[in-house]
Amino acid sequence: IDIIFNCVFVPSSNDMDGKNVCIRALPIPGTSIIGANQFKGNKKLKLIIIDKSVTILGDSCFSDCINLKGVSIPKSVIQLSDNCFLNCNILSKIVIPDSVLYLGMCAFKNCHKLKLIKLSKNIKWIDCHTFYNCKNLRNIKLEENLEFISEGAFMHCEKLNQLIFPEKIKRIGANIIYGC
Repeated sequence: IDIIFNCVFVPSSNDMDGKNVCIRALPIPGTSIIGANQFKGNKKLKLIIIDKSVTILGDSCFSDCINLKGVSIPKSVIQLSDNCFLNCNILSKIVIPDSVLYLGMCAFKNCHKLKLIKLSKNIKWIDCHTFYNCKNLRNIKLEENLEFISEGAFMHCEKLNQLIFPEKIKRIGANIIYGC
């Protein structure tokens, strides 16, 4: 394990020694993917710096990391898969780089402290329940290239004040703002 800038390069949760709270997440060897469930449920993680060789964050790769406060997503990432940051309760802000085209189902579901999110300018699709129950999300700018918003995408975002839909939007799912 190499330590650079107080972050540890680790391929999975199994390689953490318990003292480190900042990691540089590397892809599965031979791929450009942070694998499904790779860091799921790791209660030690507080900060994640995703390596610039990564293009896809796999299903549930960081879900249930209940102490996660910050994530740095590089411009190489094009997809945040289903349940990616599900139940990361104290994650308060996230910047989705302009390279990202797709946000998976429940990607940020139950991120109760999430207040600020900057979406990719090139995002095409926000899937079902992506921001479900993000109780503190107040404002989100839906970018001009967005074409699809699936069912319940912003359900139970109790403090959401405003959503302005881009002109290019082709489909808006049912109940996207139910409970807001």
